[in-house]
Amino acid sequence: MRGVAWPDLRSPREARERLRLQRAAQAATSVRKSAMDTAVAQIGAAFDEASAVSAFKIRVERLLQLGPRHPAVRARFGARAEMLSGRGLDAAVVRV
Repeated sequence: MRGVAWPDLRSPREARERLRLQRAAQAATSVRKSAMDTAVAQIGAAFDEASAVSAFKIRVERLLQLGPRHPAVRARFGARAEMLSGRGLDAAVVRV
C-alpha cells in the first residue's frame, strides 16, 4: 500500500499490526467519511479479534526475548516451572 511506511518497532509482528491499523484508517478516509467515522473504524480495528491475537503473540515474543533468567519471566512462570520440575514432557502435560 502506498503512503504507509513500515514503522520502526521491536518486531515485524508489531510493524504488521501497526500497518493493519493504518490501513483501516486509510480505508475509512478514502471513501470520504467524516473524521468520526475514520476514528471509529480505527478503534474497531484496534480492538477486533485479530488485534487481540496479535497482542498476545507480541507479549509472548517479548517474554521469549527476555530469556529464562530475567526477573519478570521468573516472577510470571517460576511457580509453574517449580511445579513441573523433574517431570517428563508427558507427565508435565498431564499435570498442566
